[in-house]
Amino acid sequence: MNPNQLKKLVQRLIDGTLSDQELATLRSALIDFEHDEELIKILDAVWEENSSLDISKEKAEGILHAIISTKKHKSITKKWLGIAASIVVLISIALSLKFFAFQQSGNIDKIKVNTQVAKIIPGKNNAVLTLSNGQKIILNEQNIGELAMEGDVVINKFKDGELSYAVNKEQTNGVLQFNTISTPRGGEYRVILPDGTKVWLNAHSSLRYPVNFTGNERVVEIAGEAYFEVSKNKLKPFRVIANAVEVKVLGTHFNVMAYADEQLISTTLLEGSVNVNNTILVPGQQAQLNKQNNKIRVSKVNTEEVVAWKNGLFIFRNEDSQSIMKKISRWYDVEVIFKDRKLINERFGGTFSRSGELADMLESMSLTERIHFKTEGRRITVMN
Repeated sequence: MNPNQLKKLVQRLIDGTLSDQELATLRSALIDFEHDEELIKILDAVWEENSSLDISKEKAEGILHAIISTKKHKSITKKWLGIAASIVVLISIALSLKFFAFQQSGNIDKIKVNTQVAKIIPGKNNAVLTLSNGQKIILNEQNIGELAMEGDVVINKFKDGELSYAVNKEQTNGVLQFNTISTPRGGEYRVILPDGTKVWLNAHSSLRYPVNFTGNERVVEIAGEAYFEVSKNKLKPFRVIANAVEVKVLGTHFNVMAYADEQLISTTLLEGSVNVNNTILVPGQQAQLNKQNNKIRVSKVNTEEVVAWKNGLFIFRNEDSQSIMKKISRWYDVEVIFKDRKLINERFGGTFSRSGELADMLESMSLTERIHFKTEGRRITVMN
């Protein structure tokens, strides 16, 4: 559906002349609509043409914060408050776009919320470094500066949330020593490897690597999820081993997701070229290996969504609730239980900041009236 058609349906909704069939069409269009900026323009036009809408500044700010939680829209202007007001009218149909459903009660300010969520804060920079001798260093408890020596390699906490390795190339003794950095649930960290390769670790993940890359190749192992920006070196190919998947590269940007509780191991390429179990990927492609049959499926994906976690965001696009709740569980360190297994197939969409409170996200999902939550400590029960 093109923007003009979408705008006409939106206006008919506001006018109260939208038929049931047109409402179904509009719901479907919003679920599939991938251009948030274009949608904002449409909503802007709707607001300008329907400026008689009455809504409190506080309500508009709250809705705007939850709906437009991207880095581009941090400041709230009068114009954006107006757009938020028009969004309230559209909430009843924007289920998949931004986690909202408007409870029509004749009053635009009355939004029914059934969620009961305790205050659960988001994850943060947190990881444990295990040295070659087995010594463990809790990184978030360390000051910035030198942490340890491994042979002639200096390990530094460069800044909060970042670890780096400095190699004395003239004096390195050549003994192969391995370090492992592990993030807990609710933690993330960044590592600059001895060759300059940058690795971002998502929550509940680990990376095992040599403190210096000797020999004719660079090999690391991961569990969980990591994003790589590999330093180019044609003489030393870079290999990532993740369970049954092996990714071979020279220098490129890619994401590997290999959690133990996921059926698929996904490798997504953003830049350059990679070889995944003898399957070549080009930028924008994702290779998914099924653990049960070891078969690989390659498809084109939205890379912005895949690496949203690295950029401090959750981006869900028509994603099932089970997948969403797994991501929430890892980042907020909570246990999730589905009271009704049928709910795992409910689909939602939206963009949220990973620095926000969990309550905001769950409240937004519950507003759809298709799903609700009960929170007891760090246990969340998903109900209908």
